[in-house]
Amino acid sequence: MNTIPEIANRLTSLCNELKFVEAYTELYADSAVSIDPNNKNEPLTGLHTLIEYEKQFLEKVEIHDVKVSDAIFAGNYFSLVFSMHFTVKG
Repeated sequence: MNTIPEIANRLTSLCNELKFVEAYTELYADSAVSIDPNNKNEPLTGLHTLIEYEKQFLEKVEIHDVKVSDAIFAGNYFSLVFSMHFTVKG
């Protein structure tokens, strides 16, 4: 996977298949950083940290539906609209 469109398409595919951990493992760098509003906008740093955070989230929810838009490209960047319908367990 060498091009930005290939990466965007692969991310879309994995998310639509609910393969979120696989998306991190396959597409993210070891030094990836995520700023999540559910984590008080504190940066989560490192691929291992992001994967563990994702696994904890997935253990707490039952996912009903995921929708991922077509990618919008601007130079070396792309954006996706990602929505998820889920219920928190318990």
